[in-house]
Amino acid sequence: MTELDLRHSLIPDELIDEMIRSMPEHQGLDMQEDRHLPKYDYMTFMDKLIGPGAAAQAQARHTGAQASAGAAAPVPGSPVKSNGVVRH
Repeated sequence: MTELDLRHSLIPDELIDEMIRSMPEHQGLDMQEDRHLPKYDYMTFMDKLIGPGAAAQAQARHTGAQASAGAAAPVPGSPVKSNGVVRH
């Protein structure tokens, strides 16, 4: 993950600055277009922050949610909009 990735997220700038200071450097494969940029190991950072495996589980949930975005179930108790009509 690069600083630019973080800046394009919804994370506040102050938190991004703190994350960059505390995140370990990424060691491994990188993409050619961002090879010249410093990279950060977000997965290790999150594992240390919220527990081992938590970042990988969150990534798997996010990836699964993207794959089935059209078939997402509504949250129980939330209104459902269909054909412009909101139903509870």
